[in-house]
Amino acid sequence: MHTLKRLPKAVFITVYGAVLIALVVMIAALTSYQTNARTAQPTPAPPVSAWNPAPVDAPNVAASVRPNVIADAQVGATKTGVMLRGELTPTAMVSAETAGHISRLLEQNCLDTLTLETPDNMRFELLGFCFTTLPPQTIADLLHFGDEHGANSVTVTNNLERQGGGQLAQLYWLDATHEQVEALQPAWEEFGLRPYLDRATFEAFTEDELTIMEANPSRPHTYKHEPTGAALREKWGMPEPGESW
Repeated sequence: MHTLKRLPKAVFITVYGAVLIALVVMIAALTSYQTNARTAQPTPAPPVSAWNPAPVDAPNVAASVRPNVIADAQVGATKTGVMLRGELTPTAMVSAETAGHISRLLEQNCLDTLTLETPDNMRFELLGFCFTTLPPQTIADLLHFGDEHGANSVTVTNNLERQGGGQLAQLYWLDATHEQVEALQPAWEEFGLRPYLDRATFEAFTEDELTIMEANPSRPHTYKHEPTGAALREKWGMPEPGESW
């Protein structure tokens, strides 16, 4: 019968210490592995919203245009929709159906660039409309106000998705006299802001000044005056045309 022999004290301490150290090392290694495993787990990628390009159907737009309203129509595809250019006929300018036709073209198509010219050479533009539109009455009001008051261009931009955006109308008089600007201001104030527009600016240039009236639903109409031409050059110390700095 074998009897157990007691280990010498020095050997016991050495062996016990080695086992204890090994245990500590194993626990540390296990903790490090678990930490690394949690860290190594892939972080889910942020969700990506699908972007569907706007339907581009230039032939449908071309087929929808009424020649008695818009003559010499030119239609083409763009990166963001369809572009249409043409001339408003004299008949269109006196027809009650014109604004409705334009409104439906915008509503039924991704027609993001519509540029029309009146018989008096005023440019009428509607930009950024893709299956969205303005009421026919608002379109008619802008078209006839600009044409009857001698504006060079009327532009409505649809910026609803942009910060501080909305539907902005801009009416321009590019070669006005001071007398014309004074006569226009009461008409601007009376016309103001049409339904479904978020802002409107009326801008008239003379040889030495730009006058801007802004119509905003949240405050009274405001005016700004900025120098142009020689007055602008004088204000900023700019050289005359043909001169170097």
